[in-house]
Amino acid sequence: MRSVFHLDLAYFLKEILGYTVYDALWIDAEGAEYGLFPYFYRGGKLDQYGITICQFNMEHLHVTTDPVPDQIHSPNEEKKELFKNFIFKLLEDNRYAFFRPVQTKHLRLYFLNFSDKQCVNKYLFKTVN
Repeated sequence: MRSVFHLDLAYFLKEILGYTVYDALWIDAEGAEYGLFPYFYRGGKLDQYGITICQFNMEHLHVTTDPVPDQIHSPNEEKKELFKNFIFKLLEDNRYAFFRPVQTKHLRLYFLNFSDKQCVNKYLFKTVN
């Protein structure tokens, strides 16, 4: 058996890297991204640590016709439901807009924080203060 060191994302961003605002975050966690979904909700762990993510990319489902799909990239019905709930919760939270910038076998989504003034000023509209 091999031990793997786990470090909480919010702790890593705030306490190790030492920033509270991040321009971009790329998440390709090979199936572990499902556990990160609640971090991005209003009141979630990122909010609890006072962390703002302006934009993030996350890779999800894998579209396959393989009769023996792999467990990571071909999620079961439970994982599909978690993903659906994640998307609907983000819509309800009215914080992130999401886009699918490329068409691949994987579902790679780009999320943009349009509710934070600093993110909006930097990535959407330049405003005069």
